[in-house]
Amino acid sequence: LGLTLSTTKGQILKAILDSIAFSTKEVVDIVTCKQGVDLKSLVVEGGLTRSRRLTQLIADVLKIDIVVPEQKEGTVYG
Repeated sequence: LGLTLSTTKGQILKAILDSIAFSTKEVVDIVTCKQGVDLKSLVVEGGLTRSRRLTQLIADVLKIDIVVPEQKEGTVYG
């Protein structure tokens, strides 16, 4: 385990995507626990939504549906 001279770019990318997915899970778990909400789906936006692999990974980790709106940069619209 860990980085070695034989670690590939693909393995580093996988670790980065995993860390994003599990960080998202940590935040969602805290919010849903404190609010007493049973989350069925999550709407995500921003540049990382261009990665189907990442959005699927988040869905798999959270065990919920991920919704990516057609307008992926909704934050700028308020």
